[in-house]
Order: sequence, then C-alpha cells, then structure tokens
Amino acid sequence: DLCLDVAIVSPFATNGGVGPGSAVRRAEERKIEKYKARCQERGMAFLPFVLSTFGGFGPGTSGVLERMAVALSDVQRADARETLQSIIQRISFAGQRALDEGFLMRSET
Repeated sequence: DLCLDVAIVSPFATNGGVGPGSAVRRAEERKIEKYKARCQERGMAFLPFVLSTFGGFGPGTSGVLERMAVALSDVQRADARETLQSIIQRISFAGQRALDEGFLMRSET
C-alpha cells in the first residue's frame, strides 16, 4: 500500500531554499518529515507528490509518476516511457488550466 500527499507550490515561495526547484524540494522534504513515519507505522509506504505552479516536480513526484507509468503501460501494453510522457503532459495541461482559471477568478472580483 502507498500513501500520497499532494501539494502545488509556487516557485516564488523559497521556504528557506535558494535556486530552481527549491520550493518543490522543500515541500517534499516537509511532507516526508511529517508523514513518512506515520505511514510506515501502519505498514504503508509514503511518497510526496509536489508540483510547481510552473509545471516542475521533485524527485519524489518523479518516482510516483514512474510507478504510474509502468503500471499503466502494463495494462495498456504500451511503452512505459511514452506512457510517462503522456502522464506528464496531462498533468502539465491540467495544472496550467487550473492556474488560468485561478487568474480568471481573481480578475472577475
């Protein structure tokens, strides 16, 4: 069994980090510190799933996406790398759409 904790962070939120991807990495680290031991106590693995509002993601999220791609490619009898690319494209599109809708909602108020 696997536990996921999902977050979307702004790359402008430094949270003590500096450089590209620091907000995503720091968010993953916080989630691991907070939830990994709790999940392991219950016999489950834990992986963070953190996306940037600009479409980036951290190493924990990469692991989740790779697992998803392998499982889905087995079911669909497709190439795992192509499946991974498809998943990333869909997530990026959905994230951009949500970001656009957020801007639209703010501009209407």
